[in-house]
Amino acid sequence: MIKRITNTPYNETYPCISNDSNFLAFISDKSGINNIYLYKDIKAPFNTKLEPRAITNVLTGITQLSWNGDDTQLIFTGFYLKLS
Repeated sequence: MIKRITNTPYNETYPCISNDSNFLAFISDKSGINNIYLYKDIKAPFNTKLEPRAITNVLTGITQLSWNGDDTQLIFTGFYLKLS
């Protein structure tokens, strides 16, 4: 059975399911800037409403998201803004 997890007006990219299939991390521009959001327990029953939680709050944006080998860290590319 297929379960739709996201349904928002925002751009959601780079979905990454953890190796144990319990977490879904993705990048969303919900705040106006690309940040990482996390769904926990994506194996919950089909009718369970899942709510993502922002786990970053950068000012310059994030891209290219992936999990490390043991699901303890997320790896991503961030943009750098040099202030003079």
